[in-house]
Amino acid sequence: MQTFDITKIINQNAQELENTMKTVFEALLSMTDEEKFNNLKNLIMEVAKNATDDQYVKLCKVNLKLASNLDKETLKAFLKLRMSVSSALPQELAQKDSMLLKQALDESDKSIKQKIEAAM
Repeated sequence: MQTFDITKIINQNAQELENTMKTVFEALLSMTDEEKFNNLKNLIMEVAKNATDDQYVKLCKVNLKLASNLDKETLKAFLKLRMSVSSALPQELAQKDSMLLKQALDESDKSIKQKIEAAM
């Protein structure tokens, strides 16, 4: 997967961020399971290291929106991968990730939240 400048990404406006993350999603979906896991883990760790909590939540909200547009089976597989990656993070980071991801889900549009929760 191409490398991304996380600092640049987290400072993008909403539309640029959505376009960038759509590219990341498309790249992830074309990878092997091991590549998906490793790349997603690295991405989350880089974002956690460089983003404020608000930037982290903003990015999670964009990702939840994009994920909610996946077909049901792909969404289920993605959420399973995302939870697996989260549980493989160092404990402090995993707790922060879980808390901020939950905040992002709670702040998402009702239709996005319902689709994500239905696939969990």
